[in-house]
Amino acid sequence: MHRLVATRYSQVRIDARPSKAGRPCRAVHVTAITTMPFPPPTDLTGADDHMTGLIQFAQAIVPGSARIIASTGDDRNALIALTVEADFGAGKVTLPGSRLYLLDDDSKIKSEHVVFYAAQ
Repeated sequence: MHRLVATRYSQVRIDARPSKAGRPCRAVHVTAITTMPFPPPTDLTGADDHMTGLIQFAQAIVPGSARIIASTGDDRNALIALTVEADFGAGKVTLPGSRLYLLDDDSKIKSEHVVFYAAQ
C-alpha cells in the first residue's frame, strides 16, 4: 500500500496519546459522527477546542489498541480505516472507524473528519 506524507503523519497521530505529535493548525476544523446515541455529533473549530475534545475522548481509549486496517493518502490528504478499544465505563468495546485528514502548507492538521461506531 502506498503510504505518503499525510498518511504516515496521521498514523503517528492515531498511535500517540495527545501530544505535540500531530498538532493541528490554529483554525483546524474537526467533525466526528457516530451511529451510537452517545456521544453527540462533534463540530469544532480551533486548535484549543480540538485538543480539549481529543484529550476527553482519548481518556476512554485503551493504550496501544489502535489497529490500522487500511490507509491511503498523498502529501496533503490521508484516509485511514482503523479500530481502537475503548472503555466508557460499561466495559470495553471495539470502535471501528475512519479518519480523513487534510494538512496545511506547514504539515499541520487543517481538517479532520472522524466516523465510528461501537461494535459489541
